[in-house]
Amino acid sequence: MNPERRVPTPVLVAVAAPACLVTLGVVVFMLIEMSGRTLSAEGPTRNIAEAAALGSDSTVMRLLLAGEDPNQVVEVRAYAISSSIRRVSGAEAAMWNHSVELITLLDRFGAIGEGENRRRLTCLAADLHVENILKYLAPNGASWCVPGQTIAEIEARSREQ
Repeated sequence: MNPERRVPTPVLVAVAAPACLVTLGVVVFMLIEMSGRTLSAEGPTRNIAEAAALGSDSTVMRLLLAGEDPNQVVEVRAYAISSSIRRVSGAEAAMWNHSVELITLLDRFGAIGEGENRRRLTCLAADLHVENILKYLAPNGASWCVPGQTIAEIEARSREQ
C-alpha cells in the first residue's frame, strides 16, 4: 500500500469551492457597501421629517435647535415611511413613528400650535389609529375629522412631486 495517496483534483475543488465563493461574496458585498449603493449605505437622515419618521428623537432635537422648520413639507426617502408617502412635514412624519414623546417635543417647540395645523395633525393621528397621540392632541375627541381624508391628501401631495 502506498502511504502517499493523492486526493483527486475534483474532490479538492469540491471541498474548496464553497469557501472561495463565500469569500468572494463578502468581498463583493464590501465593495458595494463602500461605493454607497445599498440601503444600509444611505447615510444620515437628510431632514427633520426623515428623523421624525425613523424615530431619531436626538436628531429631531438637533435639527430643531439648528432652526429647521418642522412644518415645512420636504422629500423623505421611501424607507422612512413608505413608497407612497414621500413628501411630508416633520410633524406629519412623526405620526408614522407613533411616538407621543416626539409629538410632545415638537409641540413644545411650537410645531403643532393650537390652530388648523393641530386639527390637521389630529385627523392624521385618527387616520393612523394612533390613540395615544390622538388623546394628546384632542382630549375631547376629533369628531370633525373625515376618515382617510388627511392620509389621502398626503399621498396625493407625494404623487405630485
